[in-house]
Amino acid sequence: MKVKWNMNDPEDVQLHIPAEDTTVDVSVEALGQGRYRLTNFPIGACRLRFGDVIEARLLPDGVLEYVRRVERTPFKIYSYIVSSKAVESETLRRLLDKVLDLGGHWERVFGGVLLIALPKGVEWDPESDFPAAEDFAKNE
Repeated sequence: MKVKWNMNDPEDVQLHIPAEDTTVDVSVEALGQGRYRLTNFPIGACRLRFGDVIEARLLPDGVLEYVRRVERTPFKIYSYIVSSKAVESETLRRLLDKVLDLGGHWERVFGGVLLIALPKGVEWDPESDFPAAEDFAKNE
């Protein structure tokens, strides 16, 4: 199953989450009627995931204030700790190309944290194509 989105100019915004008393930087796709799709991994937001559709209010200072999640992500999320050796490997590059070919998304944050989102229903397990095991650790 491929998930295709109309990524009309994703916008980088700050999202304030009152229940977590935090504000995070995220990219969103405006869907109208105060709804936004998260188009990257919202690092620091405990309850939200890449691909979630949320309702939010635009505050006078330009910050979005989270109201509620309208729709859960259609993706299964994986996270791993990767070594600097793995980051530079051709094997990892091919693995990440496959993620994109399957309609998924990936990001590397903090240098060594690899986040992968694959559409639910995709049978492939990214771990099956990882380089040497000592270069990866599943982050659970």
